[in-house]
Amino acid sequence: MATFPVVNFTQYQWVINDQEYLTKWNNFQTAITAMQSAINDFGEEVTVEKQAAIDAAAATAADRVATGNDATATAADRVATGNDADATASDRVQTAQDRVATGNDAVATAADRVQTGEDRTASAASASTALGARNEAQTARDVAVAAASAAEESAANVDGQNIVTIPGSGGSNEAGTAYAEDAQTGLYDSTAERLARVGAFGGYGASIITEPYPLLNVESIPSNIPSGKYTFDTTDYTGLPSFTGAVTFGTIEIFPVAEATNRNKLILRSGNGAVPYEEWERVHLGAGSWEGPWKKVGEAKYRDVVGDGDLYARGGIVGTVSQAGGVPTGAAFERDSNSFGTWTKHADGSMTCGGFYSGVVDITTTGFVTAGARRSATITQDYPQQFISRPVIEFTLSYSSTGPNTYFDITASQFTSVNSEIRYGMVFTAPVAVTGAEVRLSWTAFGRWY
Repeated sequence: MATFPVVNFTQYQWVINDQEYLTKWNNFQTAITAMQSAINDFGEEVTVEKQAAIDAAAATAADRVATGNDATATAADRVATGNDADATASDRVQTAQDRVATGNDAVATAADRVQTGEDRTASAASASTALGARNEAQTARDVAVAAASAAEESAANVDGQNIVTIPGSGGSNEAGTAYAEDAQTGLYDSTAERLARVGAFGGYGASIITEPYPLLNVESIPSNIPSGKYTFDTTDYTGLPSFTGAVTFGTIEIFPVAEATNRNKLILRSGNGAVPYEEWERVHLGAGSWEGPWKKVGEAKYRDVVGDGDLYARGGIVGTVSQAGGVPTGAAFERDSNSFGTWTKHADGSMTCGGFYSGVVDITTTGFVTAGARRSATITQDYPQQFISRPVIEFTLSYSSTGPNTYFDITASQFTSVNSEIRYGMVFTAPVAVTGAEVRLSWTAFGRWY
């Protein structure tokens, strides 16, 4: 029996902007033509099978006619046999034998009739099946014609400008260079020219880095950590800054600051809504080291502002001053003291030192003073901090035991023939000789520490 042709049309379906639209459409038209030819061949096979069934039925009918003729001849023989009743016994025996033979033929004829009936039934069933198959073929053909018509209508409504064609195909809207590029094999695939997947490198919302860059210990991130936003929690992560509040989770943002050296800046932001918001930053040098400790944004000792100089916070005004190449790097002021006196250093390099002196001196030496005047021996004292060059010193005498006539006549002055960067020299002078004078004074030195 002929088999109705079947074609899988799903492989030729397309969507808007399908780059293989033209190829699929041409293959679809070819499949339609091939199916039409197969349907025609199927119809011809059904016609042949139907004619064969008719011919078989006609042959069976002819067989039945011949069988009828045989029956008529047998009846004629029986009449003849009756007419020969008076024939010899041998003829009767022969006639009886002939009757037996005729009976066998009748049985065979009956069997033939039964077989012929079965053949007719089978032929009728075959004809009915063939008719059903032909009807199914016609239905399938109608469906195929309708699908082709719908496809033609759909193709007519397609705007060619919205169809992306293969590069080099000559189409009006060829695909760009991204057409031939591969997509990332994973969210952290940093191969050049790869097309990024949704969520790559922490994009489109924070994600936890697990592979191939474990970030559980923030202190040990690799130099090629991909930029992006990621999450952290203080339970599983180490190497985090010392948060002020009860921070338990938040986000880590990583972005490059110097491509040539693989430097990355990390910014940690707290995520707890119930505690004050905190933001910390740190620069990773790309070689397993860091550029200083974590810094809390907004609470550094000083930070750059618009204009010249730095804006100092309260914690950075008074402290330890320092400098590098003549640029201040520490506090604005430094104030302290030791057994030699007190000092105040300024970020601009100026320094003031001060102290007190109390002692008993003899002012009896002549020379180096006005004729008739006297001076004391040189008294030296160390500065509490060293100057880089000779400072200017002021002395203020506060007490003298020599009496009212000489109190205001005693003066103190700087003696320069000493190592003036680390100590000062002082002499007392008076218009007349004074022995055992008790004096007290304060002194202040003005100079520079760098």
